[in-house]
Amino acid sequence: MAVPTETVYGLAADASQDQAVAKVFQTKGRPFGHPLIVHVPDPHWLAYWSYQISPYAWPLIDAFWPGPLTL
Repeated sequence: MAVPTETVYGLAADASQDQAVAKVFQTKGRPFGHPLIVHVPDPHWLAYWSYQISPYAWPLIDAFWPGPLTL
């Protein structure tokens, strides 16, 4: 699916679906060593998508989410 971003249109897929994510890599010609961004709706989802969250990240999360913060 194509979605508008602040600067361009981006390709999106359900990050929990391996086949959908593989199609994004294939369509973009993106090397598999270059990870994609996963957007999460709130901090509670971090444990699902991350192995470890740095303790330094939590003050930033509290201060800037929702908003333009990439971890």
